[in-house]
Amino acid sequence: MPNDAESTLRLNLLRDEFKLLSLTLDGEDPAEGTYGRGFARSRLWELYAGGGSGVCLVLRKDEAASVITPQLEALGRAAHGRVRYANEPTHTNVMFSFEELFAGDVDAIADRIAEQHLEKLFLTKNTEWESEREYRFIVRSPAEYEYVDVSNALVAVCRGPESARESEHALRYFANEFGVAIGYVEWDHNAPRLLGRPLKP
Repeated sequence: MPNDAESTLRLNLLRDEFKLLSLTLDGEDPAEGTYGRGFARSRLWELYAGGGSGVCLVLRKDEAASVITPQLEALGRAAHGRVRYANEPTHTNVMFSFEELFAGDVDAIADRIAEQHLEKLFLTKNTEWESEREYRFIVRSPAEYEYVDVSNALVAVCRGPESARESEHALRYFANEFGVAIGYVEWDHNAPRLLGRPLKP
């Protein structure tokens, strides 16, 4: 029978087995204009793209789901969907007792929790994150990380507002290799602008 330390370690390892791919969706209200586009959210650039020095991959939503899902399902238990934003605790329905843990198989318990509470665990966030309009892909696998090929859904690569100009040479090569558009995002008096860069002939 495992002790507390062994059980805690195993649970932490099980938690680490779940991998997340987090994307952002364009807004559905045409009135938002450019402000509703995924690449036009300064908060996301600041939090997830090196303070604006990274890049934004632009994917076709339906094609992304169709190419990513089978790749993840081949690896293990997988799911995907929009994140629901609600201010509620996750532990209310997800808790289990140590007696249950000691009496049973930890992997089986983790599987049951994931199956019954996947949405609450991985597809629910507090409303303070609502502006992210997040769409997540989830998979459970023992590897440290997993690779998914999104090239068939890729339509453009946008360079961030704080990215080095020199990086465009590498991005231009990448864009020509995959036959996608390339752009540069900047803010002009609080208005997001996407400046296009044509592909080489």
